[in-house]
Amino acid sequence: MEVFNAEDNLNQLMQILQGQNRGAESLMIMLLVSQMREMNANYMAVIQELQEIKGQLNKLNNQQGTSHVSGDSNLIVDQVEVFEGDIQNQYNQFQGMAQKLNDKAGILIQKFKDAGIKALNNVCEFLDVKDTLVKMRDKAQSNAVKMEGYIEKIDALEKETGEIASHLKNIRDVVTDKSFPEQESIPLDKALQEHDKSEKRPSIFEKLRKHFQRNLKKFSDRVDKLDKAIEKINKLEHEADRASIRTDKASIKEKLENNRALIEAKESSEPKQIRENHKEELMVL
Repeated sequence: MEVFNAEDNLNQLMQILQGQNRGAESLMIMLLVSQMREMNANYMAVIQELQEIKGQLNKLNNQQGTSHVSGDSNLIVDQVEVFEGDIQNQYNQFQGMAQKLNDKAGILIQKFKDAGIKALNNVCEFLDVKDTLVKMRDKAQSNAVKMEGYIEKIDALEKETGEIASHLKNIRDVVTDKSFPEQESIPLDKALQEHDKSEKRPSIFEKLRKHFQRNLKKFSDRVDKLDKAIEKINKLEHEADRASIRTDKASIKEKLENNRALIEAKESSEPKQIRENHKEELMVL
């Protein structure tokens, strides 16, 4: 689901700003819209990834039955579900933030129609463009840290599983010793044969790790892009300030010229005798 489209208020506001030679403000809003669209796509992709991760963990649980390792993977499933709920909540808040931003743009458009260009003063401050980008960056950074934590948990679980498998293999070597020939076909031996076969295929841990690593990359890349967007916003703010100063100076100059023209027009409309009297008074002074 897209957060903005061509008919939304924000896009209309950008067109108005461009038409009023407010290019810096238009670019700042464009940067925000672009980052929000990419963030929206990130959230949707991560939610799908988490659903796949849960499926992989459930598969792992089915393979492990009621073992100790199964209890650990159940703990990871619980944590993933908590994180999935957190991401879904973040996504809902993000959608609400986008809607609020679009509504505020609608207010500015109406004010512009009612009052003209002065309604566009401090437009980016009113929309909280920079603060919104900073909040998005901080949230992406927090999620990247969480992804690193899950990767560490997967590594620990894989190590523990390997140790348990090695322990079971040692037991098999003991119970299948020549002194115990009747034990060669016990169920444990069969189970470990299946385990040996599975080792030739990518492990469930490798698949899980790749899921989390992909999500880590998504959030880390988002942090980098948002940092660059914030840096660009800082530069555009200076440009907008300089443009505003030039506009104010031009406005003052225009008012002075208008006043001078009015004075000259008034003087030219006075009778000749009155103008001469004024000159004489000035000479006396």
